[in-house]
Amino acid sequence: MDYSKIRIVIGTKGRVNRQITLKYLWQIREYIDIICHPDDFDELYSKYADEVCSIVAYPIELDNHLGKQRQWIVEQTKQDYLLLLDDNLAFHTRSKSIIGEETKFPLKGLIAKHFPPENMRIEIDNMLEALYSHIILDDVAIVGLSNRSGNQNVKSSYTENTRIFGASLVDLRLMKELGIRYDEVNMKQDFYINLSFLTNGYKNICIYDWAFEKPQANMAGGCSSYRTLEKSNEAAKILYEKFPSFISIREKSVKSWGENFADGGTAYDVVVLWKKAYNHGLSKNRNEEW
Repeated sequence: MDYSKIRIVIGTKGRVNRQITLKYLWQIREYIDIICHPDDFDELYSKYADEVCSIVAYPIELDNHLGKQRQWIVEQTKQDYLLLLDDNLAFHTRSKSIIGEETKFPLKGLIAKHFPPENMRIEIDNMLEALYSHIILDDVAIVGLSNRSGNQNVKSSYTENTRIFGASLVDLRLMKELGIRYDEVNMKQDFYINLSFLTNGYKNICIYDWAFEKPQANMAGGCSSYRTLEKSNEAAKILYEKFPSFISIREKSVKSWGENFADGGTAYDVVVLWKKAYNHGLSKNRNEEW
């Protein structure tokens, strides 16, 4: 894997001592940039400055707005491709087993128990190479890894035009050409960015030979420091306003969700017609060419 082709960024806030993604990708740490909250910079620098590619604090005026932070990262990136990683990802690789007439694809963690150091680096390189080999295709705008949940239900190595989040490799050339920006929304950027590309006729690809999970989802720090039920619901309504033909909102009662959702309430779930959005984009492009 030629790591000069992509920029790898872990965004983090309030989790100096809980760098799960970095721990899993430790063997390629020299290619990773950490973008952090200004209050975390000194401690992160003292721990990792000699290990990672760089540690940079985003401007404080961008705090509590993930969309603006990610757009700032885009504008600071010289490479054509940007891999954005949440800071709390655990990675897994898929194997193949045949039991009777049934083929299964169990996952095993990218940990020392399963991979000695020399094989671990090869596996990480292969994972990143799989992302890169798809993002360079002309009609692909975003490539990501599947979530561990549901991975076993998909037998193919990848699927097209679905939800991608947590680990996303983005073609910045297309992003700039189409005028797509992360700072259009504060939350649910993964929905917005993917739909923006799909409705312009560019597909996304989700890789299933590897997967991620968030073993400590909604833990303190990150977006959970300012995400509230009200803000999450408002973000859902903004998405619907921007893509009404491809989004519906379902209300559901929640008892709790992290420290900012302790009292529960009514949450707006976003349901997306990903393939319909892509087909619309293709049709629009054909009409414009005609």
